[in-house]
Parts: sequence; structure tokens; C-alpha cells
Amino acid sequence: MWAEDTVCRDVVDSSGCWNRIVGPNGSGTATEKDKLGLWACVPGGKDTMCQCYGCDSGLDKYFIRNELCVGP
Repeated sequence: MWAEDTVCRDVVDSSGCWNRIVGPNGSGTATEKDKLGLWACVPGGKDTMCQCYGCDSGLDKYFIRNELCVGP
């Protein structure tokens, strides 16, 4: 098992929380309120969510399109 397995499991297990924000196939638009809600879905917030590329294709598309995990 590699370290990202735990991160992915935490993120995927919290999909009931972030799915409504991300929208179908990652089509949602990230408002400031949505970002805060998204980060609140998992322990570790943004750091955890941004480590989970590859966990869910819709979530990946949402992150990339809304540029949520770039920069500091």
C-alpha cells in the first residue's frame, strides 16, 4: 500500500459531501463558498483534497478547470 491510498480512500469516502459542489462529471463552478465547503469535506482540507488526483475523474476535472490546487 502506498501513502496516497489512504488519502484517496478518505476523499472518495467523503464523496457525499463534495459531490453536490463538484457537480456531474466535475461540471460545477467553484465559488469562494464552494471552495470552503469542499475543503471542509475531509480532514486536512485543501492539502488532502489536492493530493487525490486520480481518485475520481470528475473531481480531477473540477480541480483542473477551477485551478484549485495550483500555487501556494
